[in-house]
Amino acid sequence: MKSPDQIPGPHSDIRHLIGQCFMPAAFINDSEDAIAELEDLIRKYHIGGLCFFHSRSSAATNFEGKKEPLYNAQSKEVLAALIKRYQKASPTPLLIAIDAEWGLAMRVENTPQYPYALTLGAMQDRLDLVEAVGYHIGSDCRNMGIHWNFAPVADCNTNPGNPVIGFRSFGQDINRVTTAAAAFAQGLQNSGVMNCIKHFPGHGDTATDSHLGLPVLSKTTASLIENELVP
Repeated sequence: MKSPDQIPGPHSDIRHLIGQCFMPAAFINDSEDAIAELEDLIRKYHIGGLCFFHSRSSAATNFEGKKEPLYNAQSKEVLAALIKRYQKASPTPLLIAIDAEWGLAMRVENTPQYPYALTLGAMQDRLDLVEAVGYHIGSDCRNMGIHWNFAPVADCNTNPGNPVIGFRSFGQDINRVTTAAAAFAQGLQNSGVMNCIKHFPGHGDTATDSHLGLPVLSKTTASLIENELVP
């Protein structure tokens, strides 16, 4: 049996191929030591991409909730410089991603902020505007060197006690959520940026923050198919 280093092909080192499957978190406002450490990971393990967060005290990563959120008016400039720096460190171009559901402002200070999904979903018969918002958000991402926007949210906001979906959803009407999410995704596609339909079907009807715990949904398969899986 051949060792991984003996497998033929354009990338003969299977470790390179494995590394391409990983997309670790990158923090815009981070220490120089942490940035250098991530550069080293990129060089040594050929990781495929990075997902940018604001800082290690941001909501999605601050599990214990004890760190004070940082404010940096220069985050946009820092992000642009980091993307170039990490790309330079990578032997294979990195796939750069971010959560920009209502624009880069979701993660970056002093960048354009667009209406929340709940506002877009409340409009009557104006899917053209929803698509336009997706396009402009995508254009902002592309101009920053970001290829993949982890949006739109396609959860139905059906649980008033949900602590994490809320205004990020296009609403509670299944058909409206479906058409609005599709229009938003089309706008991103038109801008040349990839989209990501999220979250796991049913998250809109849970009462647990999935950053902090495991949401459990007690529904039948038939109910999931008729409701949450439609979008």
